[in-house]
Amino acid sequence: MKLSSNGAHVANYLGLRIMSSIVILLALMFSRTVLADDISEDAYVGAWQLVSFVNTVVDTSEMVPVLGEHPRGYLALMRTGRGYLVITADNRKVPTTEEDRAEAFSTMIAYSGIYTVRANVLKIKIDVTGNEAINGTEQTRFLSVKGGELYLTTAPFHEPSLDKEVVGTMIFKREN
Repeated sequence: MKLSSNGAHVANYLGLRIMSSIVILLALMFSRTVLADDISEDAYVGAWQLVSFVNTVVDTSEMVPVLGEHPRGYLALMRTGRGYLVITADNRKVPTTEEDRAEAFSTMIAYSGIYTVRANVLKIKIDVTGNEAINGTEQTRFLSVKGGELYLTTAPFHEPSLDKEVVGTMIFKREN
């Protein structure tokens, strides 16, 4: 059966529509797979109190406390997409001298920024921080929730104070 010129255009148009529909369907299927791998927003949104903060030396698995044995801190991940983190070392004293103030500053971590979570990867674009060296950077953490605790883990990095490659892990419990 031979199609007229008009019929050929219709067949070509229908073929393109079908192909476009298939491409869109595959894209949506892939997107849903990626979204299905995301951690539920309800699992991580809220206020979290720091339980533990350690660096694990990659070569030896030695666990080294960060900011002392019992640092204090909070993480807040808001539904608006803003995140806040403040952590201070244990046994800090009230600063009374310039040296004390410098010590107090060096024994805390504080930043805020806009965050996203995709496939259990938390990315926060820092826009306010006590450490200007990280202002404007994007910090990446691997996020998991186990037994009611939130774990934030870094990729391996060089820790200058140890002169070793480490992986940082912060564990938080939900604030009630």
